[in-house]
Amino acid sequence: MPSWKKVITSGSDASLNSLVVSDTFQVNGVEYRTYEKTGIAIGINTLITFDPADGYAAHLDYLVRNSVDSLRAGKIVLVWDGSAVRITDTSTVDIGNTHGIAFDATIDQNGNVDLELAADSTGWVFKSDCKIL
Repeated sequence: MPSWKKVITSGSDASLNSLVVSDTFQVNGVEYRTYEKTGIAIGINTLITFDPADGYAAHLDYLVRNSVDSLRAGKIVLVWDGSAVRITDTSTVDIGNTHGIAFDATIDQNGNVDLELAADSTGWVFKSDCKIL
């Protein structure tokens, strides 16, 4: 049986049954990415590094969990201007106990924006999708 491919052209009303994107894609200048970090250590862990030229803000929907059934989901919003970065974390109530982790954002020595996770124990996994504006 032949393998058929759909070509969608600008201005068409085509639809897709499914779409798989491996890493990043853009829609009208907004970039979408996915991230996953395993093996998070005790202390400060850099989860994501953004080049400030990528945009001015990022919205991340995330899940953080460990191997003993503690987890939470939330939304992190970052905004930066090249010299400063601000972060807001809004999340669910824990299942188990995630009080030993906290998010922060900094400008690193290269001028990049770093999203960091401070952990007081090992075994955490961070998974996120991200929209950069």
